[in-house]
Amino acid sequence: MRKFLTTVVLGALTLFGADTGFGQTLHRSFELTGMGGIRVYDDDVVFMDSGWVAGGKLAWFPHANIGVEGTISFSKASFVEEGEGDDVFDEIDDIFGGADVDVTEVRIDAVYQFLFAADQTFVPYFSAGVGQLVFDAAEEDDAGEVTDEPATSLNWGGGVKVFFNERFALRLDARDNVALVDRFFETPIPAPNTKTFQANNPEFQVGFTIGFGGSEEGFGVRDSDFDGVPDRDDLCPNTPRGVIVDETGCPVDSDGDGVPDGLDACPNTPEGAMVDERGCPLDSDNDGVFDGIDRCPNTPAGVQVDETGCPIEQPEEELACLADQPWFTGDATINVDGRNWVKFGATRTVAMDQLTQIGEYRGVPVYARSDATRPYREILLPLCDPENTYQPYRLESEVRGTTGFIRAN
Repeated sequence: MRKFLTTVVLGALTLFGADTGFGQTLHRSFELTGMGGIRVYDDDVVFMDSGWVAGGKLAWFPHANIGVEGTISFSKASFVEEGEGDDVFDEIDDIFGGADVDVTEVRIDAVYQFLFAADQTFVPYFSAGVGQLVFDAAEEDDAGEVTDEPATSLNWGGGVKVFFNERFALRLDARDNVALVDRFFETPIPAPNTKTFQANNPEFQVGFTIGFGGSEEGFGVRDSDFDGVPDRDDLCPNTPRGVIVDETGCPVDSDGDGVPDGLDACPNTPEGAMVDERGCPLDSDNDGVFDGIDRCPNTPAGVQVDETGCPIEQPEEELACLADQPWFTGDATINVDGRNWVKFGATRTVAMDQLTQIGEYRGVPVYARSDATRPYREILLPLCDPENTYQPYRLESEVRGTTGFIRAN
């Protein structure tokens, strides 16, 4: 029941709501706290009744949310006087029953504070740490020595600070202070046996906290959005966490894409490019040219584009025969062997062994009959289909049109 009550109280304190008001822990500040309350000892392990506890705490907060705290406390309680039926309990009762026990504790804790607004009246926190408890009995044992038993302690808990102003706060704290206690038992063989027990000793305290220390540059300078620029100089007071700001506290956007530095996953976006929420350029048609710069945004997949994102016109493929070349289908004049030629007459079939290649025109080989001699008056260019079919060409100077009329000498 005690452990359940402790957990409920700790949870309620940690989750206590934060109302906006005036005051909270400052960056790079110290806090000194005096506290007192009650510690409920685990009488099944340490054989002690509940007792008062009081002490002091010194905390250092390099950041308003996170700090480290040292504690030294003193407690006084009495050994229980009941417990018949338990040999160990009876032995303790016979020696120390009703005697006072002084308990000294030294510990160090890590502290995390839940800050929800720039100024909070209520600041919940959670802390946990390690230390040592020393149980010092006021009575002597059978050997005439005063009991001085140390025990490692682990603690966790939480609470709330209620600030009156930037310097002073009321502090409520609840935690479970766990002591690891070694106990000796007799064994069937003549040798002692040691076992470590866990003693849960919940404590509830109240105290007052005062903030102090620091330098003129670091202490007392409030920075609500934690961007490194004090509120009094911050022209953009609600900068999101992680954003890089200038000397006025306003976000820096080096590449001008609308996503500030520090959050921008692609910090060198080209000017004009459209970006996503991470600051990375969009490329809807995946052509390698970013949206906003792409003048042809719907380029089909696989098409080669230029720097503007528009398709590059591929040069017309040159064929090694006549098909649908514009200069062929349009009856254009061609230049071969330093002279101009035009189509002349119908295509004809000629065996390859009757021809000799004398040159080429735009990748198409040019032939003359094997028995012809220079200067040639007729040349032949091969068609792609049908095979071994050639288009005759005559000198432009000897032909009128394409009717096959030869100028008379």
